Amino acid sequence: MNSPPAAMSHATLLDTLAAAELAFAHFNAHRTSAAEGGTIALGGSPHWRWLADASRPASAYYSRAIARHAGQLPAEALAELPTALAAVELRPSEVRPDFTAALQAAGFRPEGALCYLAGRPPPERLVPAHPVRRLTGSETPLCFDLLESAGTPFPPARRSAKQRYYCSDAFQFFIATEPAGAVLGWSTLFLDGGTAFLGNAFTRPQARGRGVHAALLAARLNAAAQAGVERVFTDVEPGSQSQANCERLGLRTVTINTLWLRQA
Repeated sequence: MNSPPAAMSHATLLDTLAAAELAFAHFNAHRTSAAEGGTIALGGSPHWRWLADASRPASAYYSRAIARHAGQLPAEALAELPTALAAVELRPSEVRPDFTAALQAAGFRPEGALCYLAGRPPPERLVPAHPVRRLTGSETPLCFDLLESAGTPFPPARRSAKQRYYCSDAFQFFIATEPAGAVLGWSTLFLDGGTAFLGNAFTRPQARGRGVHAALLAARLNAAAQAGVERVFTDVEPGSQSQANCERLGLRTVTINTLWLRQA
């Protein structure tokens, strides 16, 4: 797989990543929310873009902001943020003494890091180490059964309300199996315009260490290539096996962002 082309500047790549990641988070907010969709909104200001979910105001994922353009942020940009947002995500160039001092004065504290990787779809089809297939729309009940087996309740009313968000062209659900058919793990691919975002990877505990994550990754990269997207993005824990798997298949770490949470 080719790494992101040199023709795209690193700052532009980071801006494209931020837009793709927030689009995925916005979709996930609707997909997982127990409230009406009207509580969820993407917003922005001259210096920021953000996702705000009024039903989950304390969530660092569903209620956060990231700079509209990668680079230095003036301290006065904090005044543009809605007071209800729970978190601010900073790229390395934005972690400067004057700005972080202003963040701390506003009640934010650093609480972790997010590692993002980017790449282009593979020019040739990858061969997963385990059988992997994409679930069709008619198999959405199986998708719900799998999620429920991992601890996410999906009673009938929830299944009915959320069915349209699963196993679609935009949100693709993949399962890795034993040759006999037993499910080892699953993951998703979110397509938005010219980008793809890899997410929601889960391997059953008894199958960990057997290459399931790498197999699901290869299958989704093949699907991204088939969809004709320009860029593929994902986020992982820094230094994790997931990061190593992604880099082994050609994705490259492009930024490790700091998450700052508003203190209660």
